[in-house]
Amino acid sequence: MKRKILVADDDLREIETLKSLLRPKYAVILAYNGLEAVDVFNRRGEGGIDGAILDYQMMGPGNNRLKSNESHRQYYGDAVARKFRDAGFTGPIIIRSMIADMLGTNVQGLDVYLHKKNTGDEKILDYLVCKFQVIKSPKK
Repeated sequence: MKRKILVADDDLREIETLKSLLRPKYAVILAYNGLEAVDVFNRRGEGGIDGAILDYQMMGPGNNRLKSNESHRQYYGDAVARKFRDAGFTGPIIIRSMIADMLGTNVQGLDVYLHKKNTGDEKILDYLVCKFQVIKSPKK
């Protein structure tokens, strides 16, 4: 049985890139913004996903820019990752961004891997393989 990776990004090109990268080895579950990612996570329950790849700066529902920065901020990858960790999720989380060097303080204590977009997405596969070697195999 393939491990399930949730991919959340508001850029369809990035979704397609990650989908084609991951599909040979993983079952890919898609979300098109941070709210959808949280909804998918909550609906699937414990064991519903094995890992997550989140865009850092996602738009709100319907991929609309929200008027309030605070409202918009709750859909960013680090805020979604924090919701997952707070709910007890221990699987690997990757946060991708063009501005990965600015994320350090936002992800402190979250045990996430920061990946700068356009720097070799094969590193994502390497990270997942390493993390899953430490985590026991999924039930068949």
